[in-house]
Formats: sequence, C-alpha cells, structure tokens
Amino acid sequence: MSKGRPSKLTKTNDQEDDELQKLKDENEILKLRNAHLENLSALAQKKRKSQIKKKSK
Repeated sequence: MSKGRPSKLTKTNDQEDDELQKLKDENEILKLRNAHLENLSALAQKKRKSQIKKKSK
C-alpha cells in the first residue's frame, strides 16, 4: 500500500485517450469530406468538358 496523495495519472490517461479518439474521429470525417469534394470536383470538370465538346460540334 502506498502512502501520500493518490495518483491522477489514470484520469489524465483517460482524458488523453478521449482526446485521441476525438481527434481520430475528426480526422476520419475530414478524410471523408475531402474525398467527397474531390469527387464533386471531378464530376464538375467532366461536365464542363462534355459541354465544351457539345459546343464545338
């Protein structure tokens, strides 16, 4: 049995784990948004190219 004040490391570790999980979740959301925006950009570019081809005919 140890003497003195109880350690607060477990609380800090839990808080760090929560913070890490929040950051991982946020990172995953940002990756999904980025992929979605890249897809939208590719679709818009494809649409512009097809409109240019139609106008040139």
